[in-house]
Amino acid sequence: MAAERTGPGERLRALPWGAMALVSLYVSIASGIIVALQYQPGNAYHSVVMLDQLVPHGAFARSLHFYSSQAFFLLLMAHFLATTPRFADMERAEYLRLAAILPVTLLLLFTGYVLRADSTGASAGRIAEAIILTIPFIGKISDSLFVAISSHGLDRIFLHHVVTLNLLLVLLAWRHLHRYRVEAGDYLWLMAALALFCAFVPGPLDPDRLGRISITGPWFFLGIQEALRYLPTLVAGVALPASLLVALAYFPQYPRAVSRFVIFWLAVYAALSLTAI
Repeated sequence: MAAERTGPGERLRALPWGAMALVSLYVSIASGIIVALQYQPGNAYHSVVMLDQLVPHGAFARSLHFYSSQAFFLLLMAHFLATTPRFADMERAEYLRLAAILPVTLLLLFTGYVLRADSTGASAGRIAEAIILTIPFIGKISDSLFVAISSHGLDRIFLHHVVTLNLLLVLLAWRHLHRYRVEAGDYLWLMAALALFCAFVPGPLDPDRLGRISITGPWFFLGIQEALRYLPTLVAGVALPASLLVALAYFPQYPRAVSRFVIFWLAVYAALSLTAI
């Protein structure tokens, strides 16, 4: 029995994924403040280039913000998977609140890509706005409140990235964070690893090239981008991701059925993403 408890799967589950995710988030927020102070939504691409080229250590700060944010999402996914056996014991409201952190984090990553205002960001922003406008009844008002790139540039995206989504993330995770405290000093190695990596690997920024024939979006958006080639916008851009969120909402009640659906969904999405590359 002891050997079963200490198998590879159990050892992986026992790793402090949640703590590492939270430390990555701390790094992302700290570096994000530096980036936000230099960012100009009205002159977005130029301000990002100036941050990289003229602001002392600006390129490092932007790289650190980008890669620590990616690390936060990946470690958060690992934490979610490692804690699946506990979901059945959670109150439904608590589970839904914690599960909602995943799409909120994805929205933070996505808006961060859009705010770069390079080829990838501009393309992702235009596609997202087109998708939102296809939603019946609430499409126009949702676009006006949350995106409105065509009429207000990146002002609303910047506001929601810096304020709204971060506040929502804190509200969703507040009780969980109070229950499980993390000593950042125990993870200096992680912060050092992120800093060392970002010192040598710059944050991505597409050059301002005219005449590009094909533009790929953020890595987690590629599946939707490819699905839009074959399916109606409402189906590919709204129904496809919504089906995964609805399934995850019922995971504690129907773990086997939802697990099979999620595996199938991820396999299809991975195939679409690979096709888009």
